[in-house]
Amino acid sequence: MFSKLLSSCFAIYIAVSIFFDSFVGGVAFPMYSSFRAIESNQKLEQEHWLRYWIGWTLEQSLSEVGKLFLEYFCHNSNF
Repeated sequence: MFSKLLSSCFAIYIAVSIFFDSFVGGVAFPMYSSFRAIESNQKLEQEHWLRYWIGWTLEQSLSEVGKLFLEYFCHNSNF
């Protein structure tokens, strides 16, 4: 009984950690910082966050293409 409760709590902890790591660290904070840079009219800060979003978009796009590639070849292979 206790081990099931402990494993459930651990799973919740992992899910929350992944959410905060990926969403808050990868999207929410940069989005907030980007808006602050735009409002402050600091050219270097705007360029920094523009580069971040270009890199983030490329990473997301390549990730999706990679998923499609793996899905196609894993589905059509004779393993």
